[in-house]
Amino acid sequence: MTLLGHLAGDPEGRLRQPPMAARKAMLACHNENVATPVIVSLIEGDPLLAKAVLSRANSAYYSRSGRPCMSLSEAVSRQGRRSVHNVLLEQTISGLIYSPGGPWHDMVGKVWSHMVRTGPLARGLAPLFDIDPELAFALALLHDVGKLAVFDRIATLRTAHRSELDLPKPAVTRALRHLHESLGGLCAVGWYFGDEAALAIASHHREPPPAERNALSEIIWLAERVDLAGQRGEILDIPALWREGDLSADPDAAQAALTELLAEPVGSSGWS
Repeated sequence: MTLLGHLAGDPEGRLRQPPMAARKAMLACHNENVATPVIVSLIEGDPLLAKAVLSRANSAYYSRSGRPCMSLSEAVSRQGRRSVHNVLLEQTISGLIYSPGGPWHDMVGKVWSHMVRTGPLARGLAPLFDIDPELAFALALLHDVGKLAVFDRIATLRTAHRSELDLPKPAVTRALRHLHESLGGLCAVGWYFGDEAALAIASHHREPPPAERNALSEIIWLAERVDLAGQRGEILDIPALWREGDLSADPDAAQAALTELLAEPVGSSGWS
């Protein structure tokens, strides 16, 4: 009950805010009136952020010409501001993850790894749903952030009590299952992603599917299911997924896109 009380009664602390420098850089990426040199100056003060932005610019997705990108200014221009924002977002969330230790430590790592894998999948599938690829990446990256909020509160309580917490695993598992969508939506609001993004994250399990079409929740749901199937070595059944998720995109186009994304025919199992 102490854990639930913290989650319910601490709206500003469900997930810590990014450091001021990262927050300024992310806001600048969304402001077309901010010149590229200003964004570069905000990024270059943090070597880890600068390295991450350059790495994304030199990735296979953005480096179609094969020519290496060596400057931050070119990196911003090559991948665009939305992509730079998502690099900063990924680095920031990674830095905000506090492990509660004990039996939860491995679970935190698995949740974060799943979120990181789901982002590129959503970006690759975005054209099927007529969604901006970088918006899809950001929402998929954030989709399970509510689980991180639960782990963060456990870590805070553990520090406050200066001891391991005697939390029954079934109770924490239920809290994660039932609260993470709503908590994730609240985190999205707190990080100024807007109501539409928050709603997509808060309903990404689509149980039941929303009465009105919501392409953002559809793409998060699909990317998550694709990743989980891959991790479990399960066969990806496109028609069954479309029925279960009540998806609006063309399943035949999705099959072709997924085959390209996963580098092996859809219907085989065990991709990584």
